Amino acid sequence: MNRGVYTWPDGSTYEGEVINGMRNGFGVFKCSTQPVSYIGHWCQGTRHGKGSIYYNEEGTSCYEGDWVHNIKKGWGIRRYKSGNMYEGQWENNMRHGEGTMKWLTTNEEYSGQWENGVQNGLGTHTWFLKRVPNTQYPLRNEYRGNFVDGCRHGHGKFYYASGAIYEGEWVSNKKHGMGQLTFKNGRVYTGPFSSDHIAEFLSLDDELVHYQDPSAVSVLGSQCEGSSSAEIIRRLNGSESKSALGSSIELDLILLLNMYPKREQPEEKKQVEYAVLRNITELRRIYTFYSSLGCEQSPDNTFLMTKLQFWRFLKDCKFHHHKITLADMDRVISEYSGIPVEEIHSPFTKILLRIFLTYLLQLAYHIHHKEYHLFSGQRRSLYSMNYMDMCWEIYMAYCRPSTAPPHEPTMKMRHFLWMLKDFKMINKELTSTKFVEVIAEDNPFMYDGIDSNLELEVCSKCLIFPARPIFGQVSANCQTRDPGAAGMLSD
Repeated sequence: MNRGVYTWPDGSTYEGEVINGMRNGFGVFKCSTQPVSYIGHWCQGTRHGKGSIYYNEEGTSCYEGDWVHNIKKGWGIRRYKSGNMYEGQWENNMRHGEGTMKWLTTNEEYSGQWENGVQNGLGTHTWFLKRVPNTQYPLRNEYRGNFVDGCRHGHGKFYYASGAIYEGEWVSNKKHGMGQLTFKNGRVYTGPFSSDHIAEFLSLDDELVHYQDPSAVSVLGSQCEGSSSAEIIRRLNGSESKSALGSSIELDLILLLNMYPKREQPEEKKQVEYAVLRNITELRRIYTFYSSLGCEQSPDNTFLMTKLQFWRFLKDCKFHHHKITLADMDRVISEYSGIPVEEIHSPFTKILLRIFLTYLLQLAYHIHHKEYHLFSGQRRSLYSMNYMDMCWEIYMAYCRPSTAPPHEPTMKMRHFLWMLKDFKMINKELTSTKFVEVIAEDNPFMYDGIDSNLELEVCSKCLIFPARPIFGQVSANCQTRDPGAAGMLSD
C-alpha cells in the first residue's frame, strides 16, 4: 500500500492510500466543481467503511457513518443545513431500520423504525409546543405506537399537551375504531371512534389540541347542546367539577372514599384536596425535579415522570421502610388504578402530575403514613438511564410468575442473587453473605443479623439504580469485561 496525491483535470484532488493506482485505505477527496469533500476509508475507488462526506464548505450539511461501495448502509448520522438531524440505520442511501430524526425547524422528533426513508413500524413521535408559564403539563404532544407510510396507523397511545390521553386504534393519523380517552381531569371514556371523533356525537379538537384555550370545555358542551351526550361530556371533561384543585388536576379518590361511610365522603374529599392545595407548589417542584432525572435535555424544558423515576422518589423518601416493598407498592397502585397486569412493574409507564398526587394518596392510605420526607439530595442518573432498556430485558428474563394474584411477572431477591452469579459478580470480593449485608443497609427487612429473607421482591429499578455500596464492590469486575457496564450500576 502506497500513499499519493492525485489531481483530476477539473481540479478535484485525492490524498491518501493507494493500491494498484486505485483509492484503497484511508484518504481525503475534495471536489473542485462542488463544495463536496469526503474523509474516510476507500475500497477499489469507492467510499467503503467508515467515512464522512461534507456537502458544503461550512460543514453544516454532512453524513458521518458507514458506507458500502458509495452507498450509505449501516449506522450513520446525517446533518442537514436546516439544522435537522437523523441518527440511525441506513440502507441504500435511505433511512431504514432503527433511528431518530429531529426536525429543529418544526420542533418535532421521531424515534423508532424506518422503512425506505419513511416511518414504518413501532416508534415515538413528539411535537414540542410553545411553552406557557405555570402549566401543569409538559407542553408537547407525543404519540407512541404503530406507523404505516409515515402515518399513525394501527394501535397507539397519544399524550396530548392538555394532559388528555388517547389509547386505541388509528387509521391514517385519525382515531378510528375502539379506543379509550382519558380527559385531563382523569375521567375516562371508552368506546368507538370515527374519523378522529367520538362516534356519533363529539369533535375532540378543542379539548385535545388547543391546550392554551381554557374555554375548550364550554366549546365541547356547545357542540352537543340539547343532546343526552352533552351531559356525558360535562361529566367526563370536568366542566361541572367542584374540586378545590380545579378540573385540570382533579384527583381520582373514588375507591379510597368508598372506604368511608357515604355521609362522611364529601368532607373527607374536601380535607384531602385542601391538604394537597396547601402544598401544591412544593409538590409541583418535586414532580419537576424527579421527572427530569436521567434526562439530558428537553427542548421545552419540561418532562413527564416515568415509573422508574417514581420508584427513585419512593426510595429516597424511604417508603419501603414501612413494611412494604416497591413491588407491593406497584400492586397497591394497580389495585386502585386498574393498570394492566403486564404493566404493573413496567419502568416505562408515564405519570402525569395528577396521577403522581393520586398515587401518593393511595400509598399514604395503605401504609397509614402522613409525613412524607420529600426532599433528598440531588441524584444524577443520566449515564444509568442509557441502560434502561437493557436492564428491563434482563429483569424480565429472570422474572417468575407471582404466586399472588394477579400473578404478574416479578423477581425475588433469590432470583436477583442467582442473576448476579450468572454474570459472575458473586466472587471472593463480593460473596453472597456480603451481598445480603450490603442490601440490608438499604432495606432492613432483608437481614436482621441472624436470618436472611430472600423472598423479598425487587423491581427493575434494582438493576438500574442498585445500592451504592454494591457498585463499589462490583465496578472493578465489570470494568475488566466491559468499561460501560460499570456505568449501568452507577447511581
